[in-house]
Amino acid sequence: MMLLEFLVFCMAALVTPRVNTLGLLPYVPGFSLFNGFVMRFVRLGAYLEEWIFRASYRDTYVPQKVHRARR
Repeated sequence: MMLLEFLVFCMAALVTPRVNTLGLLPYVPGFSLFNGFVMRFVRLGAYLEEWIFRASYRDTYVPQKVHRARR
């Protein structure tokens, strides 16, 4: 996974030549670890919020006709 993240980083560095991307190279392993471990807890929190507190039922993103249909 870390090798894939490194390849993605290298491809992004190639298409953005005006930014000094080599200085960001030491952060690639940390980024992989961050996505692998920390984001699991963020997703778990989002799932629990949906399952327990039913947050999407208060969401105004969906049209009113969808809210009426679920009732």
